[in-house]
Amino acid sequence: MQTQNDKSIYKQLLHIVAPISFQYLMASFVSASDAFMLGFLDQDSLAASSLATQIPFVYSLFYGAFVFGFNVLAAQYWGKGDKKSVEEILTIAMRYALLAGILFSVLTACIPGQIMRIFTADPVLIEKGAVYLRTVSLSFVLTGFTQIYYGLLKVCDHAGLSSMIGSLAVVLNIALNAVFIFGLVGMPVMGIAGAALATVCARIFETIAVIIVVIKYKCPKLGNMLVIKDRQMHKDYWKYTTPLLVNQIGWGGGVTMYSVIMGHMGSDATAANSIASIVRTIIASLCWGIAAGVSIIIGQTLGQNKLEEAKKMGGKFVRLSIWIGAASGLVILLLIPLVLRVITLTPQAMYYLKFMLCMAAYYIIGNSLNSTIISGIFPQSGTATGYNDVARAWFCEIANRACKVAGVVPVVWDQGYGQDPYEKGLFSYWNRKECKPIFKDIIDAMMRGTYLDASSKNLKYDFTDITEDPEVIEMTGLIASSDTYTYSVGQKASIDVKAIPEETNDVLLWSTDDDSVVTVFNGQLHAKGVGSTTVHAYSQSGSTKLSFKINVLPIESDKKVTISTDDDTETIVLDKNTTLNAKASNGERLTYTSSNPSVATVNSHGKVVATGIGTTYIIIKSESGAVKRVQINVKDALDTDAISLGLKILYNDSAHKYWSAETGTVVKASQDGQYTMKFDCNTDLSDAAVKAGITNLDKLTAIYIKDENVDNGSAKASPLDSCNITIDKVVLDGQTLTLNGLAAAKEAVKNGVFDSGNPVNAWDGSAVDEVKATDHVASFTTNTAHKVIEVTFTLSGMKFKTPTTGIEHPAEKIEAVGDTTIKICPDSDADSFELKVKVTPAETENVVTFVSGDESILRVPTKAVSVDENGYASVEVQILKNADTTITALTDNGLSVEYEIKREHDYAEISRVDAKVGVEGLITYECTECHKQMTETIPAIDEDKPEITLGTECKPIDGKTPSATITDKDFPSSEGAKGVKVDITIPDSAKEKWNDWCGNIIRVTDKDGVHYYMWGGSEVTWDKDIDGDKVNEITGGSGGSQWLGTVVDGKVSLYIPVAGDEFTIDFITDCYVSDGVASYDGVIYVIEKATLLKENVTPNPSDPSGPSDPSRPEGPVGTGDSNMPRVLIIALAVSAATCVAVMRKRRTVER
Repeated sequence: MQTQNDKSIYKQLLHIVAPISFQYLMASFVSASDAFMLGFLDQDSLAASSLATQIPFVYSLFYGAFVFGFNVLAAQYWGKGDKKSVEEILTIAMRYALLAGILFSVLTACIPGQIMRIFTADPVLIEKGAVYLRTVSLSFVLTGFTQIYYGLLKVCDHAGLSSMIGSLAVVLNIALNAVFIFGLVGMPVMGIAGAALATVCARIFETIAVIIVVIKYKCPKLGNMLVIKDRQMHKDYWKYTTPLLVNQIGWGGGVTMYSVIMGHMGSDATAANSIASIVRTIIASLCWGIAAGVSIIIGQTLGQNKLEEAKKMGGKFVRLSIWIGAASGLVILLLIPLVLRVITLTPQAMYYLKFMLCMAAYYIIGNSLNSTIISGIFPQSGTATGYNDVARAWFCEIANRACKVAGVVPVVWDQGYGQDPYEKGLFSYWNRKECKPIFKDIIDAMMRGTYLDASSKNLKYDFTDITEDPEVIEMTGLIASSDTYTYSVGQKASIDVKAIPEETNDVLLWSTDDDSVVTVFNGQLHAKGVGSTTVHAYSQSGSTKLSFKINVLPIESDKKVTISTDDDTETIVLDKNTTLNAKASNGERLTYTSSNPSVATVNSHGKVVATGIGTTYIIIKSESGAVKRVQINVKDALDTDAISLGLKILYNDSAHKYWSAETGTVVKASQDGQYTMKFDCNTDLSDAAVKAGITNLDKLTAIYIKDENVDNGSAKASPLDSCNITIDKVVLDGQTLTLNGLAAAKEAVKNGVFDSGNPVNAWDGSAVDEVKATDHVASFTTNTAHKVIEVTFTLSGMKFKTPTTGIEHPAEKIEAVGDTTIKICPDSDADSFELKVKVTPAETENVVTFVSGDESILRVPTKAVSVDENGYASVEVQILKNADTTITALTDNGLSVEYEIKREHDYAEISRVDAKVGVEGLITYECTECHKQMTETIPAIDEDKPEITLGTECKPIDGKTPSATITDKDFPSSEGAKGVKVDITIPDSAKEKWNDWCGNIIRVTDKDGVHYYMWGGSEVTWDKDIDGDKVNEITGGSGGSQWLGTVVDGKVSLYIPVAGDEFTIDFITDCYVSDGVASYDGVIYVIEKATLLKENVTPNPSDPSGPSDPSRPEGPVGTGDSNMPRVLIIALAVSAATCVAVMRKRRTVER
């Protein structure tokens, strides 16, 4: 129920708001009349004026801030009766308003064309807009002067006079619009220039009228603007003006950029945006009037030291602004049919307009609330400077509570300065360097307004129960029913937490450690992706905290789910984007993450935006845990050693309303040389050009050669650093045209883009003489019905850019740390494990991405991992269920290693009983983690089979390390062993390596200790250092008792004595090893088979050819077949010598 005081406040507000809103409304009618009247001429004039008036709009942001800053201080000083201070503030505000006005006047008078090119590339709109700006340039200075005085009149309780002058100026402006635009009462038809001239005349009238009123009513006088008298007041003025100016520029910059975008979309979008803006502005006039009225009323109240009353007014005005915004939005929705019926635009423009008006209806609600709070209440409550942060906190809490009740999202302007909050202090709440509040009480107040439950008063938009600088009753504890929760992907749930004590007004806040797994807001959780994370509930005061483990499981799928994409690898250009066409085989929802967002980001729909040169992986996951990775390579150009050039025909045809570029031949140039390109209207015109009625090469802006990839948007810059182009020949419908000096060699790469700018150019001159240009429209002088043009040109001095990746030390190798097969005990309580890889070189800048084969089994963080100083990269893997899968580690330059993860016991042998003839053996294993045991039976040996087949290849290593080993366990049974026979062959590839001095070592370890043996060539000097022992010192050297056998015809059988059933025989390949280094890495010999011997085996003590075969009973030990040839040779030699001696003796006797 409204009190008498409420009615008084609203009556006072109406008294001020009515004339101000009427003034805003009348000003809006000027824009409406411009649009309405210019629309009768043509759509281009309407679109051009819409873009050109963005410059007056930008200027209004400046003088609007200057006026608001003036109003803040002037209202307070006027409320105190301090007229002298009002005069000083007036002088300060006027100084800056006029300076800004002069700047805008000079710019629009001197460079209107360049300004228009910011908003559009359409030459027609540029030309018409430049005319408007040049004509309206004088009005900026006059507007700055009158607006400051309008503010003065409102502060001095003469708001009605300011509204009357403004309204008369609007009526005059509208009347003169009709006169000048259409040429009424004898005036010439001036079109868009007439609209600008009408604006100037209206501003002149305003200026004269304001001066008369100020003099007549003896308002505060304007001082010397060249001198700053009161520096403290000057500082105070900027203290209040700066945040508003920043806010105005920030908001206005967004609106202006919106117009820039519309301008570059063409005339249809620009015209539609113009009409939508006018409707929005007219309806918003009441909202802006309330903001201005609120500022004045609260300022005067604070000036009278009525702080409590000002606080209550703030709450009432916030409620009023929400209702006014909602009503304004409804009015816009109701006006849509009427606007569409009255306005005459193209069908495409009408389509745009309809949706723009719908958006404006929702925009006006937030605009009403923001205008009242930011431009009305906040300027009077001051900025957060450390002296009034308590008051500001109170206002922030009210504003956020109002937004919560109204269902509106509050937006806070934060300049975010550093550690010293008093250095600038203007709307600075957050220390971005240290990520903490500058003014914690203000941030806390914002949170209280957002999170605490609204009272019954608040629900009726009464916020008087919100106290200033409240005493916070801190939470002492938090209680929940569980500390672990499990959900499925896509599930939404809430966690109920009870705060202690019940009467606490502390705020309960929430956070998540990984928002790709689960998001949380005010206790409401949304499971986003498979995995585990921690969610925290904590008090704003920091007094208590409670954490919850959240497990998100994949949804169950009856069939194996796969994810398909068009390609596994895509290459895009820096700052460009692509959308991954990914689909799950069963239609499940997919989520996307980028392993390296500094290279490319990806949104929830798979749109990838290139942010830096390099490589990243987009990890795509389904709700059931299926995974797919797509490699994204980002370059600054698609080609690095060639450039695609297109012949461009840029039309400037107003008759057909066509101002687009057409493309003819595209050639790929990779080196200096001559090239020819062609455009044929019969075959090369686009569908849009044909539809517009284009048939010939006429009415052109230019014919030129340009980088095709840059032109079609697939590249940001050309791959060339420099290149010269010379126009050699231009043939038009078979006729060779005359070249002039502009055809000579010149640099074609400008601002990083290849663009020849010729042979035809209506702006800068053409390279052929048979071209004339009028108003930047070029035509050929030979005929107007030309169809085909052919351009021959020479490229010289081509210098391609050197591709850069930022990687000075590329990864050369990635390898697993440990075994690539990892066994995880299924009975283990562990929920994670570390996976590590080693990258070479260690100083590489490449990063490593780990990808799970199935996220329903193992979840791996998708963010790429840097390599540490030792070359290692590791990741924590979360175990979700018992199953096998893989994890792949990839560097961003394409190297990879894959781990096979098996969910099974990692058994190790702890005991063994070998099988014997007729008796089974038994092996006992134990899991290294859970210690579970299992046994394996070794089948009994049916019969004693002493022979085993090996086929082991032996290579030189270092003369000490075994290249092969035979133990007693290699045989089914070693019971009763006395020796081992080993059959060895020399492969053909190694026979040429063997000779008399090629020897090898055998080391036998048994119950008698260690024994060394030698075998090989017959002339071996055995003096090798094995394990620190001089062999000849323990064996006697070559030919000693430890010699086993000599190679004959590429084969040898070695008879090796052993003592007992347990033994180890090591084969140490010593051939071609010098000082521990092998000079040959091929196979030296092959151990074919080994036979267990149960008879005594003794090395031959006298003959290095080896002992006899114990299997042969004849002959003493040590005389074998291998010695017979040598014995026979010796015997024959002795016989021959004897015969010779006998013959000589006989001859002597005969003589």
